[in-house]
Amino acid sequence: MTSLWLEPEAQIGIHDAVVDQLFLVVEGAGWALDAAGRRTPVAAGEALFWHAGESHGVGSDGGLAALVLEGEGLDPEAHLVPVEHAAP
Repeated sequence: MTSLWLEPEAQIGIHDAVVDQLFLVVEGAGWALDAAGRRTPVAAGEALFWHAGESHGVGSDGGLAALVLEGEGLDPEAHLVPVEHAAP
C-alpha cells in the first residue's frame, strides 16, 4: 500500500498499471485520465480501479490524498459499487 498527496494543479501522466491497482481517494477531489486523455471526476470517498496493463493517469485542480493498493488478483467487483458521473 502507498499513500500519496497530489498538490493543487498536479498530475501523474498516463502510464500502464504494472499490476491491478485500487486508488482510494480519502481527501480532496480530482480526475482520472483514460488512455485517450479523457477525464472522469473522482472525490473523497470514491475509488478508481485499473487492471494490470491498463493505461491511466490522475490529477487534481485543488489537491487530493489517496491510498493506493496494488497486487495481482484484486477484485473490485467484490467490494466496490460503481458510481455514475454526469458528463461535464
